[in-house]
Amino acid sequence: MRRMNKRSKKTIECSTPPRTATESFALEIHLSARDSQIILAAAENPPKPNAKLKRAAARFNRMFAKKS
Repeated sequence: MRRMNKRSKKTIECSTPPRTATESFALEIHLSARDSQIILAAAENPPKPNAKLKRAAARFNRMFAKKS
């Protein structure tokens, strides 16, 4: 599998395609330590669903609760 590195514009050869997000980030050797730490922290703590999504989900659930 071939991937482009954004910073140095080199293709990185990977023998196997990355399975999870953290594995693919670990494969990216060209990232600095600070960048990889930020990415790993983001991978471990996914963003919380915002209020608009929560309201939409509640509306969706109410719609289907009435029918059944």
